[in-house]
Amino acid sequence: MAFTETRWGCVLACLCYATAGGSALADSPELPVPELEPGWVWELEPQEFGPWWVTAGYSRHVESGILSLNAGIENTVIVLHVRSQSAESRDSERKQYQIHLMTRTGEPPVSRQAIFMPGDDMEALRQVYAVDDHEDLIGVGLAVLNAEGRRKRAAHYAKIAQAAGVTVLPKPALDEPLPFDLRDVNGVAHSSETLHNHVVLFVGWASWCAPCMEKVPQLRDLHESHAHAGLRIIGLNFDREWDDAQAAIDEHGMGWPHVHAAVDEDHQRFWSSITGVTTIPRIIVTDREGVVRADNPEGDLNEIVSSLLQ
Repeated sequence: MAFTETRWGCVLACLCYATAGGSALADSPELPVPELEPGWVWELEPQEFGPWWVTAGYSRHVESGILSLNAGIENTVIVLHVRSQSAESRDSERKQYQIHLMTRTGEPPVSRQAIFMPGDDMEALRQVYAVDDHEDLIGVGLAVLNAEGRRKRAAHYAKIAQAAGVTVLPKPALDEPLPFDLRDVNGVAHSSETLHNHVVLFVGWASWCAPCMEKVPQLRDLHESHAHAGLRIIGLNFDREWDDAQAAIDEHGMGWPHVHAAVDEDHQRFWSSITGVTTIPRIIVTDREGVVRADNPEGDLNEIVSSLLQ
């Protein structure tokens, strides 16, 4: 699981592969069908195709849109998934998709780049994979995570996180309370009880995420001008190495507490699966009663904070 920086944002792409049985297609020894993570289901079940796709291309119309593959230069495969941008897909319960490519060796191709391209009516995900040989590619499938699957996945990983003693934010829901109990990198506890009667900004960021760092001056101004009135900022950092985060904190004067959310792949998976942090920057705003009032707000953040502090 890895964050990938794009000019549209920083996308958390999770592709989990394993050979598994249980599918009719698994009877074919040449098509190693991936085992999906909890909550995910096949929207386009794995399909076999021959080496002809290298020159002819391969496309499949599915309910969600179009999935197309083309051979790229230097042994790469370009996959494009286009789907309609409906009202449902723009809310907090939007569907997520995973593209699964299968090879003769059973080893999945390595993702080099993932770019999400939003639009008013249509949106697309363009991914580039590296392969040893184009003709090694023998199948493709498309998995989807909908609202029901997301709840199943969150419940599954919440049990694992609890058993491991790891605390993360629950999934935020507008106009609902957000109970939390987090410890920052200095071991200081921050909870919904200790921060009652404060307006809290939870900010998902990483030093390598350009859109995240572009927001720092505004966050720093908010912190300096409104902390006395009851504003608190808690950073949720997704740098794999904390030294990288600390360097950015020191350089840019990010003098608020930070939680290291990407200590390892398990921690990062918990934040993705339970909290729903799949892209950064991510800003969640709670009012003095601990109720979520904004999640990645499009409006002026200063106006939102000022109104909640009144």
